[in-house]
Amino acid sequence: MTCDPEGLKPRYAAMSATEFNAIRRSDLTEQGAAAYDRELARRQSPEWLAEEARQLKVFEEREELDRQWRGRRRPVSITIVGWLLIVLSVVGAIFAYQLSQVAVLLLGGLLQLIIGIAILKGRNWARILLLLLAATAVLLVITGRTAPSLGLIVLVPCAVVLLRRDASRYFRFPEWYRTRSQAASNPEKEEAQR
Repeated sequence: MTCDPEGLKPRYAAMSATEFNAIRRSDLTEQGAAAYDRELARRQSPEWLAEEARQLKVFEEREELDRQWRGRRRPVSITIVGWLLIVLSVVGAIFAYQLSQVAVLLLGGLLQLIIGIAILKGRNWARILLLLLAATAVLLVITGRTAPSLGLIVLVPCAVVLLRRDASRYFRFPEWYRTRSQAASNPEKEEAQR
């Protein structure tokens, strides 16, 4: 077993190829040189080279997808779901004062407002939360704990929309999409991309 008191092994392993190649072996201590030699041998092994090639291929594929998808507009279905949740939360807050369960309705409306805004921003946690709320609403109706309501009628179709392939891509890579306001502020760039 080799001793690594300076913690060089993880440091060398974390270095990029350029950083690692810039190290002058003659400047290292005996233990540092031994750790350097082990890391050099590891980097020259076929397994390490194969892993590096795989990572480079994944990076290149991601770059190609980035070139293809960057600048696309957010899917219309996502925009509709986000704004529908925002509008319904405001309408629910207005009608909450007329009903006896004001606190519950206001809390639900606030949650719906937050989810709607987060969906428009491409936050995946909002998508997951809406899917959980829709599943809970369906379970409550199935078990007979509540009657079908407007919330169920809205949440289930919204959940279906959020499970589509274009929605999944939007929530996975929100940085690829831009809003209409971003497109309007940069018309020259939009024309250049076409």
